[in-house]
Amino acid sequence: MSDLESWAAAHLDETCVKAIVGVRGANKTGALEVVRNLIRARGVDDARLVSIDFEDVRFRHLKTADDVLAFLHRLPGCAMARYLFLDEIGRIGAHAELLHRLHELPAWNVWVASSTATAIGAGDEAFRPYPWVCAFRLWPDPAQPRSTCVLERIWCEIFMRDVACCVNHPDIRAKEALAEYISDRLGERTTLREVAAELRVCGRVLAANSIRAYRKALELCYLVEASEVFDVFEKRVIPKCGVRLFYTDLELRAWRFGAAPTFEAERVAVNELYLKLRRTYEKVYTPYGKDADFVTVEPDGALRYWSVNSNKTLDIYVFRAVSGGGGGVFSRKKKKTPRQTAPMCC
Repeated sequence: MSDLESWAAAHLDETCVKAIVGVRGANKTGALEVVRNLIRARGVDDARLVSIDFEDVRFRHLKTADDVLAFLHRLPGCAMARYLFLDEIGRIGAHAELLHRLHELPAWNVWVASSTATAIGAGDEAFRPYPWVCAFRLWPDPAQPRSTCVLERIWCEIFMRDVACCVNHPDIRAKEALAEYISDRLGERTTLREVAAELRVCGRVLAANSIRAYRKALELCYLVEASEVFDVFEKRVIPKCGVRLFYTDLELRAWRFGAAPTFEAERVAVNELYLKLRRTYEKVYTPYGKDADFVTVEPDGALRYWSVNSNKTLDIYVFRAVSGGGGGVFSRKKKKTPRQTAPMCC
């Protein structure tokens, strides 16, 4: 029996939170599976095993202790205590609060994995576990060589996800949080002030100027692009009324964030049309004063309008109405009624 198996077996029935910690690449996720197998070997049914990977796209909406507890409360009831496995617990805001509250619930036998020491301790004593936490340090296996691609991925994850969790400055996490915000609102017209009013990073409010800088950073690395609002009568860009943001790689977006909570098919269809047009036009605008998804300017100055075929996505009219794209309604309060004018097809 390995050291991990011996440790897990010795603490299997204890009420404390069991934490497996170590650097990324040490296979903590695999260690949690080892524990699950030990529990299964004791005859525990899989229905009593609940697993949440906070870096899995399926659970990305669980951001606070209350979110996680509400999710667990919605699970079907069970007469016996269940085993809860939380992978990368450090991704949750107030993770110490979550673990402490779970520790006080006899219905759960809690196991966690974390790449940050702050998940098990606080302040200068981060490496000293809380009294209600029992920790096992996992080390990378030197007998398992890894490719340069895997090593690069691990290194980037350490800095983007783990280092960022251990500092107060929200710059790194804010950029990824903004990328997630854009993904969930793909194709919606928003202003910097609106984003600043809605987006929170580690519980912090960001200024509009910070949002501007973070969005610019995402644009500079070719991850997202902005479609400005264009007045088709005056033939000019209208400043200060927001932009619509689109991903340049929809497959990458789907891998990282999954589907938007609403209108996913419509958002993707509009984004696909935008990308198709960008292969020909340097600028693809959102029209004000015309029912269309986009407008482009020909070399002779003529305007050409483009829209997703309504047969492709039946809810495209509703999406245009609520997203602020393709029509010219500036006030979000007026976006309740779907437009009735049939769109043009590209």
